[in-house]
Amino acid sequence: MVVAPGEETPALTPISKDRLEDTSSSDVPIKSEDTTASGNSKSLRGLVAPTFWNELSEAVSGLRDALEETKQEDDSTPESLNDQLSKSASGDSRRPSGPNAVLFPRMPAGDIGNTSDWLEPGVNNKLVNSYRERYYPIVKGGHWPSIAATIRYGWETDPNVPLPAGARALEAAICFAGACVLSENELDHKYDVIAQTRLSTERFLSEAGLLSTRELVVLQAFAIYVATLRLCQCNADQWTLLACVVRIASAQGLNAKSDADESILDRECRLQLWFMIGLLDLQAAFDRGTKPLLGADDFTVWPSNVNVEELMTTPQEAINTTYPTRFTDMTLPLMTYRAMVNQHVFTNIGYTLPGRAETLTDTEVWQEKAKVFRNFEEHVEGLKYALADSPNPFARYLVSSAEYISANMRTILRRPIYPPIRGRPPANDDFDVLQHATVVLEYALGRNNFSEYAQCQEFSLWSWNTWIPWYAIAVVLAELCRSPQSPIAERSWRAAEESYAVYAQRVADGQSGLLWRPVERLMQKARALWRRPAPDAESGVDTQKWVSDTSARPPNPPTQSGNDVAAPYMDMSSMPSTLPPADGDEAMSWFDWEYFLEGLDDDGMMRL
Repeated sequence: MVVAPGEETPALTPISKDRLEDTSSSDVPIKSEDTTASGNSKSLRGLVAPTFWNELSEAVSGLRDALEETKQEDDSTPESLNDQLSKSASGDSRRPSGPNAVLFPRMPAGDIGNTSDWLEPGVNNKLVNSYRERYYPIVKGGHWPSIAATIRYGWETDPNVPLPAGARALEAAICFAGACVLSENELDHKYDVIAQTRLSTERFLSEAGLLSTRELVVLQAFAIYVATLRLCQCNADQWTLLACVVRIASAQGLNAKSDADESILDRECRLQLWFMIGLLDLQAAFDRGTKPLLGADDFTVWPSNVNVEELMTTPQEAINTTYPTRFTDMTLPLMTYRAMVNQHVFTNIGYTLPGRAETLTDTEVWQEKAKVFRNFEEHVEGLKYALADSPNPFARYLVSSAEYISANMRTILRRPIYPPIRGRPPANDDFDVLQHATVVLEYALGRNNFSEYAQCQEFSLWSWNTWIPWYAIAVVLAELCRSPQSPIAERSWRAAEESYAVYAQRVADGQSGLLWRPVERLMQKARALWRRPAPDAESGVDTQKWVSDTSARPPNPPTQSGNDVAAPYMDMSSMPSTLPPADGDEAMSWFDWEYFLEGLDDDGMMRL
């Protein structure tokens, strides 16, 4: 349902009394409205093919009701993670009509007013501050002073003068993100607040005319909303809605070159939002094992490495000469954007190079990939040199994040995720994939000394910035399928088994999802080869022994030197030699990795 600003909110079909009694656990009341047939026709008058949207809305609503009735009949089915996270919002069963029934199926029908109408001022300020301090430094979606002015944050406002629809959507999306990055100890009734801020964001996006407006503020709110979905659920919603974000942003020309009439501030806000969307696209694709919608060619003009307060005062010439390792508000986002573009480049290196007719050999493809990765590692080394000893905790967090991203890219370089696979490592590459992928898993679990991140509480403000390491789990399992039993292989097995148990319920769509099935098949193969039975579902994985067992853990990785891209990432000199470096073992490792990729392709993930 798309409602133009200032237009009357359409009404819905009356619902039964027993469904009205099934209310949310939240204390926030949501007003209901009477229903008239003319209301629906009025809301759909400005849309293309309004009859289609009416029929689709009715079909979706009927199907959803049938599914919910079936679910209620099966009391033996355990509550999933998504059910637990969304139960606060599921009580209000009133349905919207029109296109928003597809985009936002949980959106309520009634008017819920401004966020300040149902959030106490102290809670509202707390959520906005949480967004500003924890979320915005990592996920830049625009110029913060401009955003604060748009939502009138910190202003003395007249309650009789409401915010425009786009500004209300932006405020609600910011509160939604701010709630998701707070812990339950920091925010009372956290999941109720998350549910209500999500519903209000969806409502205001609808009122702002999301599918028809060209207002940048509405796109900002939509992008923040879609990005935040990743923090509170693990289903296809974010992955699906992100395609709408990309299409709307492309239609508004966010990736276009600036013209002479565009101010520095407008250009930077536009580019920051575009690169944020690009990073979300890559993350959403990686979370679900699919290919991203955007590529390296979509990011030719970059945002500048300047602080937010400098955009209003710094001349263009000074901005252009800013060196890349200077620590600013944009240093961490730019590091992640650099990793994003490099990832696009070395996973899509073609069969030929510009100006060359001959097809690249497998060795030449490897060399091109290694060159791209080496450029990123040099950037990371520059950041470490400039910021590793900084008194600023966020600067040290930046270095830690850069190291972790580099570790993941180093693994992807040798075990590509997207077929067809070209550019395999040469026979003389002595990089130990199993050891390295194990460290990545342990880092994700927070149980290694690879970085101070796991031990340092000063990084807790940004601890929400995580993702499911399903890729590292798959790499370790594929390597274990050809590795003899040894102390380090045992350590890798424990890391894989605990990660498998921990993340099975958090991966996209859960254990029944298309992404997890190939991982599950690989785990079954590894268990069969290692003759390890599946752990008891009730007892789970015994991790206490591993927590206290530090004898097999490596020391901190040494600083890389030289231009050898294949240098070992970990110093294993204090450990017994375990994995044979024979070429036959590497070939078998590739066989197991291709077995995993074939599983992804068979399930249709790589074709999406």
